[in-house]
Amino acid sequence: MRVIVELPEEGVELIKRPALGSGGWNSLLRQLQAKLNGNEIDLDLIEIERIIRYSRIRSRGGFQTRFRPLMEELAPLVTAVANGLDCDYLTNNKRKIRMKRK
Repeated sequence: MRVIVELPEEGVELIKRPALGSGGWNSLLRQLQAKLNGNEIDLDLIEIERIIRYSRIRSRGGFQTRFRPLMEELAPLVTAVANGLDCDYLTNNKRKIRMKRK
């Protein structure tokens, strides 16, 4: 499955900034830069999962800010999927994720 996300200009500028390191988020950022087509980016489910996961990490690196516009665009999709689930727990790669229903 693929999702095409239309980014605001601010989001495009944040994605286009150089990735200076060699860690996981830097490699993801380079992938996203290569896939950026104007203000649209075509994401697969693995990339979406990584964007969400990296956006939730608490650190001083600043990469969360760079992913924020993507997260804001993905939020309706994430919310719709979470609200559509009938179970309280999901198993994902040996991790249990608690889903809160509103």
